[in-house]
Amino acid sequence: MIYIITLSPAIDNYINLENLEIGQTNRSTSQTVVLGGKGINESKLLKNLGFNSYQLISTISNKHEEFILDELKGINHRLFEAKDTRINTKINFNNQITEINASSIPLSLEEFTLVENYLIDNINKADYLVVAGNIDSINHKKMTELLIKLRHKTQNIILDSSNINLEELELIKPLLIKPNMEELNTIFSPNQSDISLGEKLSKLNSLGVKNILLSVGAKGAILSSESSTLQALVEKQEVINTVGAGDSMVAGFLYKHSNGFNNYECLKFATMCGSATAYSQDIGDLNMIESVKVTIKEINEI
Repeated sequence: MIYIITLSPAIDNYINLENLEIGQTNRSTSQTVVLGGKGINESKLLKNLGFNSYQLISTISNKHEEFILDELKGINHRLFEAKDTRINTKINFNNQITEINASSIPLSLEEFTLVENYLIDNINKADYLVVAGNIDSINHKKMTELLIKLRHKTQNIILDSSNINLEELELIKPLLIKPNMEELNTIFSPNQSDISLGEKLSKLNSLGVKNILLSVGAKGAILSSESSTLQALVEKQEVINTVGAGDSMVAGFLYKHSNGFNNYECLKFATMCGSATAYSQDIGDLNMIESVKVTIKEINEI
């Protein structure tokens, strides 16, 4: 079973503009409202693959209950009550998306304890646990302590969160992290900014991070482990929407890894899933994932 925990889901309001004038009233040409967040996107991709052995663990607020439940139709989930749900604004102007993301809404101690007890009671050795999205500052320490506890139950912990540091990674020793270049750099302190990419990946592997899946935009993706570092090179295509592409890569990696495939196949499929979402209006579906296979030029050891 893959448990995907996202404690800060969001209602994403996509606004399309033909013109944008700062400080003036602007009118949208169209608008779409969807339930978003890393864990939501990862769950959607697994559902699109026809994979059923997963469960999204998230929160729901009474204010938005009907909308959230409607958006989660067809997705395996276990929801816990929360005070509110954040709302993000995504502005599509001049073929570029500008994101205005609301801050995470912290869970109370009582709310967090309910989630904690559920995970401790249900996770087993063969299970995977994905922590998707940023952990709010109030619950950050509690989540780190919970993950250290859960390491005694499963070694398959995946951190898809940008606010994590070297000390925490060494304690948790995750199976996978998935930063982009900017997020990778923030893991290291400012006085380590001159360290090369290869040195950073080696450092993370030496601390016990088993795999680093690094998205490098148009250059494809890199998967680094103690035994090898692989890079998938992709053909340049027209990108429609980058939101959820990295999340789709995580889901693709999980799909293959949980079925016993090696890193070469995991990287290939993760790249296919990320590309499929980037070339779609929403999270990539199975047909799109299969069609982008030809855009992967090669996978090399670097």
